[in-house]
Amino acid sequence: MSAARRATGALLRRVLAAAAALPPGFAAGASNWNAVPRLDTRMLVTDNARLAPQQGRADMVTRVAPGLDLAVRGSRLTADIAYA
Repeated sequence: MSAARRATGALLRRVLAAAAALPPGFAAGASNWNAVPRLDTRMLVTDNARLAPQQGRADMVTRVAPGLDLAVRGSRLTADIAYA
């Protein structure tokens, strides 16, 4: 399993655990929940990919970061939450 899939699974487990911890009547006043998962990727070209003290090796490094945007709109609650 890739690191990105493990991180996404861990994020989903945290969000579900947080939702389960809310009081039973909490969501009754909320009329609109919108959750949008995201996956940010960045590519970087470096001349010292291995962080060597001398004569580093040039390479391209890819960074993948999963995240979640949650928007809640209701009569008693309005919130925008971003997790990355």
